[in-house]
Amino acid sequence: MNEWESRLAAIGGVVVLLGLYDAWRSKRSGSNAKEAVPEQQEGAEQDEQEKRRRLRSIKLNYLLIYALVMTADWLQGPYIYSLYHDEFNYSIRIVAALFVLGFLSAGLLAPFVGDWADRFGRRRLCLVFTAAYTLSCATKMIRFLPFLILGRLLGGFSTSILFSVFESWLVSSALDRGMHQSELNSFLGRLTLVNGGVACGAGMLSNQVVEAFGTFKAPFVTSAGFLVVAGLVISASWSENYGEKKEETAGRWGHLVEAVRVVQNDSSLLYLLAVITAFEASMYLFVFLWVPTLQSTLSPDDSALPLGVIFSSFMVCLSGGSIIYNILHFHLSACAGRNLRSTAKAHRDAHSQPLASSAASQPTPNEHAPLIPPPTSQRGASKLSLERIASISFNSRLGSLVLMAAGTLLLVSTTVESAKAKFWCFVAFEIAVGMYYPMAASLRSALIAEEHRATITALFRVPLNLLVTIALLSGLESRPRDVFILCFGALLPASGMALGINVELRRSLMKE
Repeated sequence: MNEWESRLAAIGGVVVLLGLYDAWRSKRSGSNAKEAVPEQQEGAEQDEQEKRRRLRSIKLNYLLIYALVMTADWLQGPYIYSLYHDEFNYSIRIVAALFVLGFLSAGLLAPFVGDWADRFGRRRLCLVFTAAYTLSCATKMIRFLPFLILGRLLGGFSTSILFSVFESWLVSSALDRGMHQSELNSFLGRLTLVNGGVACGAGMLSNQVVEAFGTFKAPFVTSAGFLVVAGLVISASWSENYGEKKEETAGRWGHLVEAVRVVQNDSSLLYLLAVITAFEASMYLFVFLWVPTLQSTLSPDDSALPLGVIFSSFMVCLSGGSIIYNILHFHLSACAGRNLRSTAKAHRDAHSQPLASSAASQPTPNEHAPLIPPPTSQRGASKLSLERIASISFNSRLGSLVLMAAGTLLLVSTTVESAKAKFWCFVAFEIAVGMYYPMAASLRSALIAEEHRATITALFRVPLNLLVTIALLSGLESRPRDVFILCFGALLPASGMALGINVELRRSLMKE
């Protein structure tokens, strides 16, 4: 076992221990919850059991489909450059243009994807994803540039669906069936854990099929098989859900324009947009740059870096970050909500005016929408629940720390020279990525209203895709040190904006 494999084993051992603790903690908390529940009438107990059964079914079904579609996505990543450049013999300039085309199409099509999902059905768009991504894989079977361009366009369109509509379907279906916000947050953390494991497995599987068939096309054929299976499972097991159904927004542009207006008028959503754009743009640029950054530290006499082992280390850390998120969420989330609610109540009590004239001058509940709109307006929620307050408060404060840590780690990586030191900076960055994914998904589920969920979630991907496109077109990828410094410069103010979400929540509570 060489030093890189030893590091992977050490990281894996720590993550396994964290996972065992999280599993023990989850089992223990579930047992305590059962003991704390008072005796119920037979009918109520049966209803509760039926509710839990439905929620368990949704989670298992979504985990299966999520694993299938993420496996299909990860299978394509390791060999797409090799296919274009080594097997099809296209120049680096053409390969770069194809990559840029994928990001550009994802950025430009994202708002329409969300709009179509909310208006025509999220399940339907997820089925479109499986068909479009399968067709994208098929275009890579022959060396014909127009087909490859079409494939990149379809790939960008498909990834827009993958990273917005699937989550929107899950959140809507789970909340409709009575899943608590805290349970949803924990499940979103589990998805990141699954994603890390799937990435490791997909990387090994892609290596195996390339060796077995002797062509870089093999992973894309395998990916298409996973997509077909995912489409069949979705069509057989998913029910449909929609967003806005009002007649006044039923026009071609009305729903999209209204969603943009909702974001413009809500400070919390604007802060969340800044957080997502800064972090995910930095993450995508890191994906492009970690290999050349590590390779730049080698001398002519050094052996080649085991990139597969290093990538596996990163993915194990991604899973570890999601476990850390779940542990922190369990111990700190409820406390954060109670503290914030108590602070707001004390503030209102201290500033309350019992005069009738003062009371009469206050706006009625319908005169002004709440600063942070209820996430499921069709359910009639008019005030923030303690559980939702806890989720927003915990995730916004944790997000601030995660973004600050991620930016600092990228900055520190520019000041060290050895591959080993840079590796440990990148390992810690991947832990931050693993914590970021469930944090951002939890904030989206709590802050975005149901009628615009898919549209706004997709809109959030527009700026980050355009930023990555501009970075690639400007040639910044050839200057990793400058890129990481710029990422730090973006993540630092974004960290403050994440904290701003908590500030806006506090203001909203004080106005209740």
